[in-house]
Amino acid sequence: MKATIVVPTIGRNLDNVLKDLSEQTYKNYEIFIEKEGNITQCMNRALEKAHGSILIRIDDDVRLPKNWLDNIMHTFKVNPKAGGVTGPTIVPPDLKKNRDSLKYAKYHKPARIYPSGRLSYGSNFLEAIEYVGPCDILESCNYAVRTDLVKHVGGNYRDWE
Repeated sequence: MKATIVVPTIGRNLDNVLKDLSEQTYKNYEIFIEKEGNITQCMNRALEKAHGSILIRIDDDVRLPKNWLDNIMHTFKVNPKAGGVTGPTIVPPDLKKNRDSLKYAKYHKPARIYPSGRLSYGSNFLEAIEYVGPCDILESCNYAVRTDLVKHVGGNYRDWE
């Protein structure tokens, strides 16, 4: 399977993310750096050009372990019913203090929306890395979906704002 990795950017230095991508153990991928417009426009342009069966979005300032892409692709290979895969959003402790929404988060599973309407930001913890199971929200800085599913539901991303 081929992966299409999309990196929308707002002009940040991409050296770290590009270095990490070049060192991935899984090599069957293409990268699109999208610089113009909002994230929705960037993802739509990439979707039009994508050759990969898996469409992946990452932020321009993430760091990736060498087996990051291998783990994503393995999950899709072993579970043909998986429509999407998300990774944790690990916010460094020194930056957590600036994010009110994370100050009181104590959950260790991927983000969930509970019947009460409460939102869990659980995947912002290192403990979430080993979690395998359902989630309600794909982390926007680190998610993968089957390209054909995105096309099946309308063929493009929509701006929900």
